[in-house]
Amino acid sequence: MARDHSRDLWCVGLHYESQDDKKAGKVSGYRVLGSAVEGYKDVDVATMKAQLQKYPDRVRGLQLSPNTGEVIGACGDLHNYPKYIKGGSANDGPETMILIGKIPGSGVRVYFLNGVFWVDYDTLRKLIANGTMFANAPMPKGTTDQDFDNLATYDGIPVGIHDPKGTNKDGRPIDPDLYEEAALHFGLAVDASAIRRDIAKQNKGKDDTEIDKLLQQTLQQIQSNGVKVVNRHMDTTGGIYLRGADGFTVEDRLLRASRVLRSYAPFMYSAYSALKKVDTYDIPTAAVSLNEFMFNPHFINAVVTHIYSIYWSMKFHTF
Repeated sequence: MARDHSRDLWCVGLHYESQDDKKAGKVSGYRVLGSAVEGYKDVDVATMKAQLQKYPDRVRGLQLSPNTGEVIGACGDLHNYPKYIKGGSANDGPETMILIGKIPGSGVRVYFLNGVFWVDYDTLRKLIANGTMFANAPMPKGTTDQDFDNLATYDGIPVGIHDPKGTNKDGRPIDPDLYEEAALHFGLAVDASAIRRDIAKQNKGKDDTEIDKLLQQTLQQIQSNGVKVVNRHMDTTGGIYLRGADGFTVEDRLLRASRVLRSYAPFMYSAYSALKKVDTYDIPTAAVSLNEFMFNPHFINAVVTHIYSIYWSMKFHTF
């Protein structure tokens, strides 16, 4: 049976105690990413050495030297990996990306700028054009979709292959929602709703029609400069984006609730995930049809907060 590389552990960075240690190449530890949980842990050299002695293939990108027994790179030159001094970024140039997964014909999954991101091919083209490189994989010969589909790490071991219709660890669709998040984070896209709010603040005496006209002019200018415009949060006043007193939106609450379902009621989670989510104020609470989950945003803001607090209380007392 083929190994599932979507759950691999990856070395994604080197730690140094000081700038002098960095110049001398004296590594104090390694940043290790758990692909399945999208979280990382910093491990000192001695602990990593002991781990690799017991489990030689435990961490992608690291191995023990057959000559010295010390930790060395196993997937590209470690000196090209992201660098940290006491936890803070300490790269000499643009930070490199770590390729950890692919969605053929669609995008890649990378560790970059201290986080895990789903990056669509259009955004990847812009990152490469700006000088961003992979640390654990050779750069593609070109920037076509086929070139990106052929991306492979230096060690020749496959990376995680993901379903284009799959979800991330929170149960959120990979395409296009998380692609847009990455583009926004990298400064390669703008949120139309945020632009509209800024315009409204600067033009308090104008009505919505005038504000929308100014918005369209602004967005056209932005797009002419090659920046992507994201429109998914244009409705920020109600529906799924209704925000409670604690700062969380209905969308936030539904995502958090889906994590609980996935952990404690997998069957219910699979059924819930297949339903289209529809917000409506025509019903007081929530309802389900054959293919839709309908809910009143005010109801979700109230009841999910209560359920989630009960869940964490139970989980705390379990350990």
